[in-house]
Amino acid sequence: MAFWIFSWNAWIAWVTSIIVTLAIDWDAEIIASPEESQFSYQGPLWTYFGNKSENVSIFHSREYMQKRVGKFKDVDPERISNHNYSFMTSWLKEYSIKYPNITWLYSIGESVRNRTLWVIAISRSPRFRELGIPEIKYVANMHGNEVVGRELMLYLIALLCDNYGKNKYLTNFVNNVRIHIMPSMNPDGYESGIEGDRSGFVVSLCLIITQL
Repeated sequence: MAFWIFSWNAWIAWVTSIIVTLAIDWDAEIIASPEESQFSYQGPLWTYFGNKSENVSIFHSREYMQKRVGKFKDVDPERISNHNYSFMTSWLKEYSIKYPNITWLYSIGESVRNRTLWVIAISRSPRFRELGIPEIKYVANMHGNEVVGRELMLYLIALLCDNYGKNKYLTNFVNNVRIHIMPSMNPDGYESGIEGDRSGFVVSLCLIITQL
């Protein structure tokens, strides 16, 4: 009986996923409705900066940044997908091997399920701190069910590495900062599709700030 119920629920979930997938217009632009846009005025940006939040000289628009960065090599569309732990690790190792002069792949420990917690440093001097060079840290996938951040970090790695020495803006950025990118703070939760890690603990931003 239990097996039948499980199979029935699995079938319903499968059919529902197909219906939802077919109903989505994957080529549509993601644009906030007027009602949704009103919520932005209640956010912290407006709380702290008020009308200055729309000052593009402070908070640059997408169009402004496109013009400033200029032409660059984008990520191959065929490589854009969700990357599980194995593929994420392969991605990181690929770029650390391909660009050894500006990358350093290192670990800050292991997860509950003994998965390596990878971080890749990107800089003109990735292995060492330089006086006067600021350090930047990007951490994604803190909660296991937050998957987009992981992909953004992987694509950022590709963008910075593939355009180094080719795009003036991105090359200058890499040469003047030391960037630490951790695509997945919670690889166990990602593999299970749950918010917390395998021990049931929900990783918080405060924990990351104090422990990394």
